[in-house]
Amino acid sequence: MLDKPVRRGKRWKSLITLIAALTLVIGLVNVEYGQYAYAVAWHFIHGNYAEIAGHRVNLPLLWWQENSNSDNTTLLVRAERSVSIEIKVRPAFPDEVRDTTQELLNSTQTFVSNRKSSAGVQTVVSMVTLNPKPFTLYCKREDTGIFTDLRCLAARVPYVFIYDGTPTREREAETILSSLE
Repeated sequence: MLDKPVRRGKRWKSLITLIAALTLVIGLVNVEYGQYAYAVAWHFIHGNYAEIAGHRVNLPLLWWQENSNSDNTTLLVRAERSVSIEIKVRPAFPDEVRDTTQELLNSTQTFVSNRKSSAGVQTVVSMVTLNPKPFTLYCKREDTGIFTDLRCLAARVPYVFIYDGTPTREREAETILSSLE
């Protein structure tokens, strides 16, 4: 008679141990790969396009969009385990907006030229031009070898497009910004 309750107790103990082990594994996977799961879920719900600054942009699978309610900023974030990789789209300051493409080109070239002479030895400063459909983006690029900062503006567009991330993901960010429609 005691044999049956003992077996039942052992089964419960095994079941509780199994549930605890599964919970631990799911928790570890979520911590390690949660961003990847979130990115896939975002694409499942929203598709491959995000709306930023009144334009559509094509997002690769591991990217998603986050909106900031406080300052009208939009973030395009990439799932990455080790560092934060994002494209920030924020309203431009009045002195950043130029009326013509030539004014913006001259301003960007002047900035790059001045920055090259004052940048540290390990910082590479250059200009990058991107050509999405509605306008041309002129970008000020600073690369330390560890991080790349890309600040892009277009004439008469009251937004700044900023990539902060690793040099290995810069082409991906440039492709995203070039897909603006």
